[in-house]
Order: sequence, then C-alpha cells, then structure tokens
Amino acid sequence: MVDFPESLKPIAEVIGESATLSLVAVYGGTRLYFPQFEAIDALHPVARVIGLPLAQELCRALGGETFDIPRCAKNSAAERDAEILRRRKNGESVASIALSLGMTESAIWKRWQVMRGART
Repeated sequence: MVDFPESLKPIAEVIGESATLSLVAVYGGTRLYFPQFEAIDALHPVARVIGLPLAQELCRALGGETFDIPRCAKNSAAERDAEILRRRKNGESVASIALSLGMTESAIWKRWQVMRGART
C-alpha cells in the first residue's frame, strides 16, 4: 500500500492506487486540471493514461479542480530499494536487477551496501 502525499489522497480514493501511480508517473511535478464530467472524452490526456471509465469517475468526483501532482520520488526510491533488497535476497544477480530497473550495476551495489549497512 502506497502512502500517498495529502494532495494525492483524494485522487487515490476515487481511482485507486494503481491508476494514481500511473498519473504520477506521467504527470508528476506538474499541475493537472480535471475537467467537468461532461467534458471528458477518450482523447483527454487523463483518459489516455488511466482509461476513460476511471477518468470519468475522477471527473465526476473532482471535476473542475486543479491538483499539483507530486513526483513522489521519496516513495519511488523506497519502493526501488525494497525491490533491490528482495531480489538480492532471492539470489538474483546485480546485472539482472540493474537491467530491469534501468540502473547501473554500480548503483545497485551502492544501494545494496547502504541497505545492508543500515540493517547491521
């Protein structure tokens, strides 16, 4: 379960965690306007990210409002570190983890060392 910043909680309550994370991935760090329900269609940028049915639900609940969409970098880093830790504990190679997370092997090793040091 993601601990969303206060500004995202109303959005997550309407469309759920996964769709909210999709909006953060695309629009994090920007302001996003949700039009009134009548104005949303499949071509709207929000609908293209989360699909028309969820976009309609969002606009029905929050239409006419503008939200600052945070990048959630702190959550992303914590989730990334947890993923590295889990996969290393399961014996996955550093190279494999680096490739799948879009990181360098050096960066994985550094994070691994920091996390192991924090546990001891």
